Amino acid sequence: MGEVKLGELAASKATNADVKAFGQRMQTDHGKAGDELKQWATMKNVTLPATLNAEMLKTYDELSKKSGAAFDKAYMEDMVKDHDKDVGEFKDAQSKVKDPDLKAWIDKTLPVIEGHQTMAHDLVKKLK
Repeated sequence: MGEVKLGELAASKATNADVKAFGQRMQTDHGKAGDELKQWATMKNVTLPATLNAEMLKTYDELSKKSGAAFDKAYMEDMVKDHDKDVGEFKDAQSKVKDPDLKAWIDKTLPVIEGHQTMAHDLVKKLK
């Protein structure tokens, strides 16, 4: 949810075309992954959070106050940090998750997140 919300913000506020496109990609890819996870949760009677957590709300608030190149740089730096963390968590979950359907979703989603991680690192370098 957080990636989608921040992606919406980047798609509307970014001044760099690559950052804008990255934001749009976050909306699409994370929206799709979230929808798939919701289907799993419904099948398994698992309740997922319905709102952003406090950390993501704080990040959104801080980014929404920035503009221009400062926004682009701050957003992409956050995306690097977030995707580095996400990749680590997904890799950790691969060996711990017992539910075969959830494991399949993790195995399918991890390469997408790793692709985002690479793109985010490359974009941060380009913005410097």
